[in-house]
Amino acid sequence: MAAGEQITCIFLNERAAFINARKVDDVNGSGNYQSGEPFMADWEIEVYDSDNQFVTSELTDADGRVSIRVKAGNYIVCEVPQDGWSATRPTQINSTFGQPCYSVSLLPKRIGWMRFFNTQSSARAIVAADDGQSADVIYTWANEPEDESTAVDPFANSPFEETEETTTIFLPMIKR
Repeated sequence: MAAGEQITCIFLNERAAFINARKVDDVNGSGNYQSGEPFMADWEIEVYDSDNQFVTSELTDADGRVSIRVKAGNYIVCEVPQDGWSATRPTQINSTFGQPCYSVSLLPKRIGWMRFFNTQSSARAIVAADDGQSADVIYTWANEPEDESTAVDPFANSPFEETEETTTIFLPMIKR
C-alpha cells in the first residue's frame, strides 16, 4: 500500500453459535434413551449450510459428544451412517443427503442440542425421504459467546428417558 492510498476495512463482531450432538447406541431400537444404553465414539457428524453446502464435520468423542462452533444461521446436521447400524432417531432420512439429519436455526450465542440414535437390531426401520427434523432439537444459550462448555446440557440433568407419548417443550430464556 502506498502513502495516501485509501483502503476500506469492514469489521464484524459476530458471536458464535454451537451445534452440540450426542450419539447413542439404541440397544433396544426404541428411538429413546434407556438407562444403561452406551454413548458412541468415532461417529462422524456433518454440518451443511442452508444452500446444502458442506461446512464442516467432527467425530464424536469417547462420551459420544460433538460440539461444533458455527456462525449464526440455518444448518442441516447429519450423521454419517456406518455399516451394520440403522438409525432410530432422527426417524427420517434427508432426501438431499440420503442420511439421518436435523434442521437447526441458530441465533448468536445459541446452542442447538440434538441426539442421534442407532441400533444393530432390525426391530425398527426408519421412514425414507424427509427434509430433516427440528422437533428433536433443543435450544439453549451459552453463558459466554466463545465457550459452549459453560452451557448446561439439557439431556445431562435428567434420566434422558422418554416415551413415545411424552412431549417436551423447551423455551429459550433471555438473560436480563
